[in-house]
Amino acid sequence: MILVAVVIGIIYDVLSSQVTSFATFKANFNAAKQIGIYVQDYNGITFAATESCSTQLIQVLSIAGRSTNSINFFVLANESCTFSSGLNAPINYQNASTQNCLNFSASNPSIFINYSSTNATVVKPNTLYFMGDPKFLEECGIAYGIT
Repeated sequence: MILVAVVIGIIYDVLSSQVTSFATFKANFNAAKQIGIYVQDYNGITFAATESCSTQLIQVLSIAGRSTNSINFFVLANESCTFSSGLNAPINYQNASTQNCLNFSASNPSIFINYSSTNATVVKPNTLYFMGDPKFLEECGIAYGIT
């Protein structure tokens, strides 16, 4: 229930805030020392779809030259968050509150990958929301557009 409230809050924030060009987000994202990748996990179906896209995104960023140590990965669950600060081996996952994980995105460019029945991409200067159904997330067009 808490994750649903967080997602609704994020969607409200997205819809009520000024959107920006993809080029602005991409420039901010690529220039940042640290970035965040957030995926939604409130049931197995949503996690499979969002995790698949995040894996593609991380692989493409790594191939394009971004250090995996600069990629912070967050899995938002119902009432908690599992995260890794950097993805260099060995990966050290930790648990925190959902709010603590979301705090990272307040000061670092981040991509949120969310399951939704409607396919959409919403762009703000430092945040990109990529949401869609399993097929849309499996194709993961954002992975190839960001590099």
